[in-house]
Amino acid sequence: MSSRPPPRYLPTLTEVVDPRTVSLAASAPISDPAMAQPVVAPVTEPFAEPFAEPVPEPAFAVAPPPHATPASQEPTHNATPSYSAAPVSAAPDKQALAQQLIKLVKPQLEAELRNIAQELFEAQFSALLPSMHLHIEEAVREAIEQALPEPPDAVN
Repeated sequence: MSSRPPPRYLPTLTEVVDPRTVSLAASAPISDPAMAQPVVAPVTEPFAEPFAEPVPEPAFAVAPPPHATPASQEPTHNATPSYSAAPVSAAPDKQALAQQLIKLVKPQLEAELRNIAQELFEAQFSALLPSMHLHIEEAVREAIEQALPEPPDAVN
């Protein structure tokens, strides 16, 4: 009996490759099974899936920090203004963003933690309840026995 390896799943070209990067060699007829892999150029930019879910808008709006500012407002010899890199001050923006995020998420997290703590308490209490019931029953029985007068000794 010959043992053949299980067939490999070969995805279609559209599942693996960005159509903008496909080489012409991939569309040539394939005679050698070893050459069945598509030949592609590396993808240098991300692309969106055609049926991807739309990305939801964030719950709060934050203006992006400026990346470049005009070096001078005066016209130069080539009618386009020159730009210089803006001073990097991303730390305050990140800190403000983090504070906004904390303000939004903190009440929900606190409520969720309270619910979890309540569920844990109830689970522990219900697990202890049978043993507590036995201890209470035993304590009540002992208290009743101590409160009752001693039975008279049987006379022989």
